Amino acid sequence: MSNKRAPGFTFYVKDWLGDDEVMAMDLDAQGLHLRYMCIAWQQQPPCTLPNDDSKLRKWAGNPDEENWLRIKGQVFSAWEEDNGRWVQNGLLRQFKKQSENSEKRKKAAEKRWEGHSKSNANVSANAMHKECLASSSSYSYEDEEDARPGGAASSRLPDWRIRLNKQFVETAMARRQSGKPWKNAPEVRTWVIKTYHEITKDFISEDEIEEIVKYLKEET
Repeated sequence: MSNKRAPGFTFYVKDWLGDDEVMAMDLDAQGLHLRYMCIAWQQQPPCTLPNDDSKLRKWAGNPDEENWLRIKGQVFSAWEEDNGRWVQNGLLRQFKKQSENSEKRKKAAEKRWEGHSKSNANVSANAMHKECLASSSSYSYEDEEDARPGGAASSRLPDWRIRLNKQFVETAMARRQSGKPWKNAPEVRTWVIKTYHEITKDFISEDEIEEIVKYLKEET
């Protein structure tokens, strides 16, 4: 499993409010629990914290001894100690799911574009636009989940990719006409991240960003 991760995790409000351990915490403990989850998301190994009171207490804002013992006991009732690290299992499950979906998307992207020759690098935006529209007309919208990254496998381009390609073509053409074409990969990368999130309401992996940016730059 790759240690690459999305810049954030999904916060499920119903799960949070329906968690007996969380609801049993004082409000300050609930806040610290969420703060620790954010810190753990960035840690190595992912979704863990060091079992080190000096660090944990500092991250908690250095509460006095009485409050620290109270808060710590409540917060870590929702964590599990393993080999000197506190593990948040719910967060870890989400990390693993995101990693698996990212790997699936990467493999699907590699399969879609394998054999893509650089001789096609100068294909016109108009031709690409027509291809997107043709693919879109034959795509089934019956299952929304399958149209999102991580959904069921399909031999056709997923809806989110069709829309991303189409919007890229339209945006690229508009920028050219306005005399402000994209000049470098970072500009394209920023656009991909923003547009991907608008389309899917999800975060995009670094591997997928690199794959899409490479393809889009070749195609335009």
